[in-house]
Amino acid sequence: MGVPLVDLQFSDADSELELKEKLGRNLVEAVSTVGFVYVKNSGISSESVARVNEVTEDFFKRPSEKKRKYQRDPEQNFGYVGIEAERTDVHKPGDYKEAFDMSGDVGFSEAAHWPDDLVPGYSALVKDFMKQCKRLGLYLLELLSLGLQLEPEHNLLKCHRSILSEGNKTTLRSLYYPPLPRDMKLLDGQLRCGEHTDYGTITLLFQDKAGGLQVKNSDGDYVDALPLEDTVLINVGDMLEYQTCGQLRSTMHRVVIPISDVNLRSLRRSLVYFIYADHSTIINKPLVYKPGSPWDKVNHDPNAAPITALEHVYRKWGATY
Repeated sequence: MGVPLVDLQFSDADSELELKEKLGRNLVEAVSTVGFVYVKNSGISSESVARVNEVTEDFFKRPSEKKRKYQRDPEQNFGYVGIEAERTDVHKPGDYKEAFDMSGDVGFSEAAHWPDDLVPGYSALVKDFMKQCKRLGLYLLELLSLGLQLEPEHNLLKCHRSILSEGNKTTLRSLYYPPLPRDMKLLDGQLRCGEHTDYGTITLLFQDKAGGLQVKNSDGDYVDALPLEDTVLINVGDMLEYQTCGQLRSTMHRVVIPISDVNLRSLRRSLVYFIYADHSTIINKPLVYKPGSPWDKVNHDPNAAPITALEHVYRKWGATY
């Protein structure tokens, strides 16, 4: 089974609420299969994605000693991550990739250490893109709430009010997978990005044309999530799996080392927007559904110790680094 596609395009044939309910049902049904879905007509243009990829690539191509001046701060989740510094799969060697993390609560504050002196205009362009991602993310959370038939006062928007401000760690990550040198020998089991699930509620992924992403489907097999032009790839994260008591699954995925010599010598870029619930959200507390919702199949331990969104994120970051 491959990754499904949902068109978010509005239609004059339906009222706004009717359309949103229909889209919500389609979206929930899609992510309930493999946990991933392509969406088209997202409102974010391919030109906007290309501009951000260009400015972040400019940073990644700078000398290592200059990039290290912007080293990731583990508390803030803001800054540069070098090759093999991150071990996404804790049982494998470090990932062969570079990254720059931009947590929204820091990026829109005085504490942000943006690389504007190295790449002029970096922060302005990236912050505008983060705002676009926030708009799309909130719309998707609204659709998921309608598709799951949540009670209005308990919809997913309620626990994501602080995105891009204090109290929420929603993060844009730029990823740069450099070409592999001809004489390089990879470590046993090394990947561009090891097998993992995402930590947040949902993730927005903007791929380039290089490919390499694989998703584990419901049969337990890895399938290629090939780049589709003018789409955004959406996936369920750990927090939403917790909140739906496993009804929606946070799916394992990875980025493999290319097999062909051409692709080995080519770079890969992507932009990833990780949407997290607000810090104090108890993520292992079930959502509240309307009577009769087919998704209200709660298998919840009421005696389980509460886990906040912030606790979960820091625990995951601690293991990764």
